[in-house]
Amino acid sequence: VGTFNLHGNERQYDLRSSNFLQFDGNFNTIINSSDLLKHNIKAGFELRTFSLNRFQNSLPWQSSGFYDVYSEDFKNPYADNETAKRITEQSKNPISGAIYLQDQISYKGIIINPGVRFDFTDPNSTYRIQDTSFTPITSDSGFAKTSLKYQISPRITIAYPITERSIVNFSYGVYFQMPLLNQLFDSYNKDQLRSADILGDPQIKAQRNNQYEIAYNLQLTDDFAFDVTAYYKENFNQVGLKPAFSLGTLYWVYTVTEYGNSRGLEFTLKKKATNNIGLNFNYTLASTTSTGASSQANYNLTPDPATNKLPFPMTPTPSDGDRRHQLTAIVDFNWAKDEGPSIGGIKPLENVNLNLTTRFQSGLPYTLLSRKGGTKISENNSQRQPSWWQTDMRFSKDFPLKDWFGEGMGNTKIEFFVDILNLFNRTDFIRVYDRSNDPDQDYNEYAKLQSSFAAVTYYKTPSLNNSASIGGSQYDRYGNRMYSAQADGNGDGQVTQLETYQAYLRYVKDAQALRDNYQVPRQVFFGFMLLF
Repeated sequence: VGTFNLHGNERQYDLRSSNFLQFDGNFNTIINSSDLLKHNIKAGFELRTFSLNRFQNSLPWQSSGFYDVYSEDFKNPYADNETAKRITEQSKNPISGAIYLQDQISYKGIIINPGVRFDFTDPNSTYRIQDTSFTPITSDSGFAKTSLKYQISPRITIAYPITERSIVNFSYGVYFQMPLLNQLFDSYNKDQLRSADILGDPQIKAQRNNQYEIAYNLQLTDDFAFDVTAYYKENFNQVGLKPAFSLGTLYWVYTVTEYGNSRGLEFTLKKKATNNIGLNFNYTLASTTSTGASSQANYNLTPDPATNKLPFPMTPTPSDGDRRHQLTAIVDFNWAKDEGPSIGGIKPLENVNLNLTTRFQSGLPYTLLSRKGGTKISENNSQRQPSWWQTDMRFSKDFPLKDWFGEGMGNTKIEFFVDILNLFNRTDFIRVYDRSNDPDQDYNEYAKLQSSFAAVTYYKTPSLNNSASIGGSQYDRYGNRMYSAQADGNGDGQVTQLETYQAYLRYVKDAQALRDNYQVPRQVFFGFMLLF
């Protein structure tokens, strides 16, 4: 059976659009080899074709061709020759797909799921042969046709029952992932280069992930169950940047150069909702490291003062999302119809649910920066944000309408609820600024001096008798006067440098009063729902 889906355009601020067609199909068959050995074979495929368009120019008011265009939807008015027009007035049309085969083998309670997947991507483009110097897109040489990227990925899972109440699961898989399409094509069509540009590379290789997982599930009693899971994931050929020079201009090219891994242990204890109470406790100990937390993590590195070389990380360090400890405890109290204590023949807890959820999370890593210049003064992500915890509560009570209007109402009911976020009103700080290790002062936006502001007086009304009131400094780039009534402390129609600074101090006070780096105080929400 095949399914066919057409997905529409997505347009962004730079007039980027993309379309893709996807076709999926699959079939399966069951083979009973014997009473003990059974097979269930599945196979499938998918095919995606893309049509990508982009029209972007960061400096449209200049005559230089600092544009990035690949589009059949728009003519390129910045192209100054027929070759540039022919190349840039074409969309990018990559193709990707996969074929997979999976078997499920059952033998004496053991379930084995071996499988294999073949992934491929054809960028359907050209690429720059020389990656250490810039070749204009209109050049007659220096380009070649991209090659097909493919990978064969084996996977297997095994479920082995130890006893009637316990089972061990093991899984291993190799996963293929192409970089984002913008990392292949954006800025590839450039005919002129600017310093610090980031160029796409259609010839970029695929990313590969190796994943391992083993889990042990134990049914302790009829009500309690315990699970423990260990996992390890290696990320090879992750997208990063490499520097290149052209006539003394430093620019960057996307490449697969980064490495990372993640590992963890997860413990879960569950109690199903019996005797009016259900429990779920989960604790995760994890570690995530990489040589680059994102594709642009090592963009515009500051040269090492001793060697004058760019200090690319050679060993993995904690990633931006490396949260070592997470604990979630959920307690549910439930009373169904005719349950709960009775007071004068009324059961106030009937059809009531009370949920308490407590979360604890250790802090994420960050890199300490200098107060001036914002350069790194610590090892990458060697500092930690604060840990925090919070408890939320939800109370709800159902009123079946058939109790009021008869059986004709069926299962229709009204539910009234109260949500209380941050039940205990904890307002500790949960983040700090990377320049100060402080939740309030960032030593950047909140630490300017009076001398940081122009020694200019801004006038409310222009006057020919006062040339300073009609100068260029009195207007912003859109032609609006720079004078601000809020900054005019004495209301004399003039804002001096001192008044500008005093207005800035009021802004800092207001901004810090928002306490963005602190837990949000207790919030209470009331509502009702009609369920049918």
